[in-house]
Amino acid sequence: WEIFLSVSAGTVVAGYAANYAFKVWAKMAYKELLQNPATSCDIDAFVDTERNPVNYGKVVMAHKLRLGSRIPRTDSIPLETHESSHVPGLLVTRKTGTSSDPSYKNVTSIEEILSQKSKKTPVVVATIRMGF
Repeated sequence: WEIFLSVSAGTVVAGYAANYAFKVWAKMAYKELLQNPATSCDIDAFVDTERNPVNYGKVVMAHKLRLGSRIPRTDSIPLETHESSHVPGLLVTRKTGTSSDPSYKNVTSIEEILSQKSKKTPVVVATIRMGF
């Protein structure tokens, strides 16, 4: 019994030590994720972390397993617009250089559209494809 109890106690202590080490590592890795790349967007400011604390381990492991060590780009993607073939008056945005189809009418850079002085303020509606 002594050996069994010693091994069991050692396993429990090792488990708690590994859990503590993982939590410390996850919190440090989470802080690194928030600063890489550095942005002015503070995601945690939108969440009541007192009532809904961040699960650092879950966030970091999900990030590491999905993205590895990749770092997001901070450079913008140049956009251009063309008239919608489905909705009159709607301008559709695309990455610059991808609106070469002859059916696209009045292809214009987004900067030109947004800089026009008009009583009608343009509204930009965007979607992000998640790639599932």
